[in-house]
This record gives sequence, C-alpha cells and structure tokens, in this order.
Amino acid sequence: MDRLGIAINNYTGQSENELTFKERDLIMILGQFDDQGGWWQGLTIDSKKGWFPKDYILTFKQYHKQKKIYEFKKKIQDQELPKPKIFGNQLDAVLMNQPSLPNKTRNPLPNVVTDTLGYIRKHCMDLEDLFLHALPDQEIGNLRALYDVQLIKNVDEEFPTNNLHVVPNLLLDYLQKLPSPLLTTNYTKEFLNKQRSNNTYESKLFSIKSLIQLLPIENRVLLKVIMELLHDLVPHSTDIEKIINSNLNNIKISKKTQLSQIFGPILIGSQITKHKNFQDRDVYGESSALCLLLMNEYNYFFAGGESLDSKKGKESSTKKAVKALMDYNADDESELSFKKDQRFFVITKDEDGWWEGKIGEQIGLFQGWMVEELNK
Repeated sequence: MDRLGIAINNYTGQSENELTFKERDLIMILGQFDDQGGWWQGLTIDSKKGWFPKDYILTFKQYHKQKKIYEFKKKIQDQELPKPKIFGNQLDAVLMNQPSLPNKTRNPLPNVVTDTLGYIRKHCMDLEDLFLHALPDQEIGNLRALYDVQLIKNVDEEFPTNNLHVVPNLLLDYLQKLPSPLLTTNYTKEFLNKQRSNNTYESKLFSIKSLIQLLPIENRVLLKVIMELLHDLVPHSTDIEKIINSNLNNIKISKKTQLSQIFGPILIGSQITKHKNFQDRDVYGESSALCLLLMNEYNYFFAGGESLDSKKGKESSTKKAVKALMDYNADDESELSFKKDQRFFVITKDEDGWWEGKIGEQIGLFQGWMVEELNK
C-alpha cells in the first residue's frame, strides 16, 4: 500500500476522532477503509491520529502522476509537444506509435484495449449494468490522460476498484472516439446492406464473413476481441432484462439487445447517417441488428466454427418445435414476429427467458412464455 499521502484541500475535523489539515500537508495513511463511507485513518506530522475523507488526499504516486499530467497538458497548450496520439487518433497510427511489448513485438491491439479488456474479464464480468452505467466525462478523464502521456504501467494499480464502471466506460470512450468507424468508411454501407438483405440466412452469413476478411488487420483484430467479449458476457450477466418505462407501456429488453444497441453504432460511426442512401433508414437499428448477429454467430465469423443454423440443423428439429400462444409484433429488428397458433422452431433458449427462433429465413428473439413447446 502507498502509505504516504499529500492533502489536496484543507479539511477541518468535525470531532475529536477526525484530523484537521491544510492543503499540501503530509499524511501517513494507516488504513484504507472504503466500506466506512470513504473514510481513511491517518497520522499527521505532529503525530495526531484520526479519520479523514479519502477524497481530500492523494497518495504520493497519484500526486506525482497528476502533476505530470498537468505539466504535459500545459506543454501542449504552449505548443511545446504534439497532441496526444491515443484517444481520437486513427487505429493504425496508435499501433505504430505505442511502445512495443517486452519481447519487442508490436501489440496487434491498442494498449488501452488490451488493458481494459483484461481488467473487465478479471473484475467486471458479473457486474450489474456493465456498459449500461454512463459516467460523467471527468470520471474517466484522468485515465484517458494517463494513456495519452503513456504513464499506465500496472493496470490493477492504476485503475480504480471503488467504481468498477470506470474502466468499461473508458473502453467505450476509446471506441467512440475512433475517427473512422470500426467497420471502416469503405465497407460500412456494404455491411448494413448485407445484414438487411433478403438472402437466405447462410448466404447472409457468408457475405458478412467475406466482408470481415476485407477489413484492415487492425480493425479485424479489434472487432474480434470486442465481439468475443460481448459473446462471453451474456452468460455471466445477472441483470438479464431491463424495464424501460415509456408513455405507453413497459418494454422488456434482453441483455443481448441492450449490448447490441450500445456497440452497434460504434461499428458504423456517425457519418453514415449523412449518406443520401441512408438518410431515410434506421441505420442505428440496423447496426444493432448487425451487432447482434456478430455476437450470436461469433464462432462462425471469428473462430472457424459452424453457424448456429447449421449446427442446430443437425439436431432433431421435432424437439424444438413450438406453437405461438398469442400474436406478437417485434419491437425491433432483433426480435421475431408471429401470429397466434403459428408453428416455428427454436434455435436457442437462454436462461433469461429470451429464446431465439426461426420462421422461414428470419431469425429473431422472443420470450419463452409466449409459446407452447410441442413434442417435448
């Protein structure tokens, strides 16, 4: 534990058990008890022992890093240094400029992506509302600045553990600030058109997989690790459904749909809406459907596996037949519409109560209670 701290604000103790100190006073940290409402115990230079709010001091390590960030930003303002080359810079340029790995090889991913993905897999896979808990920019600003001056070394030491939503938001911030969409300007329109096409399901998958192979290697690798995380995340989630209050009713949204609505627009960027052929289309709804397809078919697109349609086709379809108990109109492109008594097949059943079914060539989500299973 970094035991020496420096006060960043004046504080007057409210009782005999609390410390009183001034800005820049040195405090020896005796214990960090975040479960006590953010209060730490410390010792002043005149041997006064007591409690204080942790937000009033920085450890020496934190203080010196904040100082370096301030000095770096000042030099940028004075035009003594080029602007940072991480957030908001082209993906290939970031990879070119970042330090090599210990074995002198180049990381195929931006270090900020490698670090945040590792942290999320270690600490956040069971986190409620992962990627759904928005934070003010100032809460991730310091971490962003640390990356821009290349001061991040030990991820677990640098990243905060008192708010596990910070790191997922940092990853989203990096992806959203990419100046070119993850699917690239050249291929974004083709991806959306292929996803929207009326081709057979297998033909659609083949066309999209072919487009993925045309992406630059850095975009392809980044797309793969993001989709792998989303694919792995859903089974871990305890917050499976979210209730959205509207003026008309309450809408239940599956975890897959929530994630696709967040990451879908990242895939295509914002410039696509200005294209004349896409101004009258719900491109963000289409991008969410595309993201959902990439998540569901991760093994086919990125891991050399079979598609879900092909894999399930080898099983006995009679065990998967269902009959609709009611009419249902899909709320978005990720869901399935059907009529009462209509029969169709189930592809997958998630523990959250959302099932994936197939009617003709259309595949989508629906809630299991809406149907009756046949030939159980």
